[in-house]
Amino acid sequence: MGNREWYFVNNNGALDDGGNNPGIETFSDCPIKSMVREVIQNSIDERVNNKIPVTVQFSLFSCSQADIPGMGQLQGVFKECLESLNGLKRSQKHVRDFFEQGIAKMNAKINVLRISDFNTIGLTGAETGDENGHWYSLIKGRGSSNTKTSISSGSFGIGKTAPFACSSFRTIFYASRCGNVDSYVGVSYLISHRHREGSKVYKTIGTGFYSDSQKLNAILEPFGMDGFKREEDGTDIYILGFDYPHNVIEEIKREIVCNFFITIKMKRLVVKVGNEVIDASNIGHYIEALDDEFNNIKNYYNLLNSEDCQDEDTKVIKLDSNDYGKDIIYTDDDNHKSSIQDGECKLYLHRGPDLNRKVLMTRENGMTLFEENNISSISFTGILRITGNTMNAIFRDMEVPTHDKWTTEHRLGDEAIYRKAYSGLKKYIRQKVKACFSDTDEEKIMAYGMDEFFSEAGEDQGRTKISVLEHPVKVSVAKGKAVKQRKKKGQDISQAGGNDIYAPVPGGDGRDVIHRRTQKKDNSDNKQKQRFAYVPLDGNRLRVIKADIRSGVYTVRVKFPARRKAARIKFTVHGENGEFNINIKKATSNNHELWHDKNEVEISHPKKDDVMFIDIQFPFTGSLIMVEADYYEAK
Repeated sequence: MGNREWYFVNNNGALDDGGNNPGIETFSDCPIKSMVREVIQNSIDERVNNKIPVTVQFSLFSCSQADIPGMGQLQGVFKECLESLNGLKRSQKHVRDFFEQGIAKMNAKINVLRISDFNTIGLTGAETGDENGHWYSLIKGRGSSNTKTSISSGSFGIGKTAPFACSSFRTIFYASRCGNVDSYVGVSYLISHRHREGSKVYKTIGTGFYSDSQKLNAILEPFGMDGFKREEDGTDIYILGFDYPHNVIEEIKREIVCNFFITIKMKRLVVKVGNEVIDASNIGHYIEALDDEFNNIKNYYNLLNSEDCQDEDTKVIKLDSNDYGKDIIYTDDDNHKSSIQDGECKLYLHRGPDLNRKVLMTRENGMTLFEENNISSISFTGILRITGNTMNAIFRDMEVPTHDKWTTEHRLGDEAIYRKAYSGLKKYIRQKVKACFSDTDEEKIMAYGMDEFFSEAGEDQGRTKISVLEHPVKVSVAKGKAVKQRKKKGQDISQAGGNDIYAPVPGGDGRDVIHRRTQKKDNSDNKQKQRFAYVPLDGNRLRVIKADIRSGVYTVRVKFPARRKAARIKFTVHGENGEFNINIKKATSNNHELWHDKNEVEISHPKKDDVMFIDIQFPFTGSLIMVEADYYEAK
């Protein structure tokens, strides 16, 4: 048994570790969110007793350098790292700043965040260093995970670096009890540096371990700080230098609620933050207390609670593999083949005004993954919960390390089956949304806001003509979105974006009227030579209303923001494969034809606050997809 100290071993002339650790950088943009997601989902994956929830506890406290094992020595290592940077042309200022600030912070009170889990297995193999154990995978494994089951979230092993992104020292202590074995070890992700040991000087690896052996084993003793003592199996993470604003606890609670409300509601997870307990009995109160910017989360939570009270606007659909999945054959690591079975996922859908038209994607452990969009023009929201083994295995394989996207790009050799599974799932969701919420008469579209439209039309009857059908129909109103910050006044008309509306899907002969947004404009006409600047308009000033799906005629209402020589409205279709411009067949107002070219309509000499209704006809008809309308003024 050697001395208990930090060991940064000789790299023996191998690769140098720099200051930009790829794993840590993956999570550095949203460190608190990433830490909460990765730590809790790892705990859920290690659940022991399925009859009771996993409990995860967050506790923030401060201590001195003397209270942390080896902290004085680690400060000396920081100085060695700083000295090694001297004279290096490639050294980066932010790396130097990291070490300088770290040295200073070690002389003051050090903030520590402890994260402990309960009803989990703990770090197996700590006493032997077994390469198949949890301890080895967490402490010494790179790019690998030992929690890869069909329902687990971990598959890359990169998520374990997320807590390091929250440490001012990139240093963590891990402690565990597993059966009768208590253990702890420190891990520090720094840089390769020159280290002097007696008369010998050598270059180290960038990762250091607080251990009692040069073999970098676990120290087989209980470990605790701030009076905490573990009395049951589980794991403790001590993030050293957890330096965040005073409201960081509120941010932690918010990320817990937004990312794990499903798991908590299912009674699989309880989280303690300081003296507060978040569980199934009060998760609704935490959801309700969220700011308005989290209204989508509130809608998802309400939908989750509606399973027992379905009606024409709320549906919960269990998978029928005849609709999706039975022809998708998955081969696991043991070469065992399986197909998706009935009931392997459940789709929650709700229709109503001003909803986000997205589906929140989740897998078995309930952590929110991402929102799938480009589904339907219908105002709805939804949740997809994947619960079956085969579906979980397929979509787990497609998850990126940050668990917020599915992609087939890293599944070399199996791209076809994953593409089929993902594209098929999106098609299945679209079909279910349409089947649940579209009227049986395909010529009728359920929508909201028509009273406002017709009242506005009545006020302006002397000025313009409204295109309507002989027989009354329900039509779809698409309100203008909030101004998108990616657009700036003065942006050229060749650039894109705008207010969402709806237009038919091109098909048949309509295919030849679609052209890529990047296609260059024909400047042979003098009108095309005139320059126009984008002006953001909300739904009160620019709105496009579906009028007749049979003829492809839309009525556009525009309230001009200023007096100008000319103005233009541009239309863009959004589809799965990108953005496209959509050609106009005819544009009229008050029975007078307006100038139009490709996807643009021009209005001459508009006056401020004048209201005009324009009938736009596209040369095709069909079902609805998302479209944007943009307003431009002559410079």
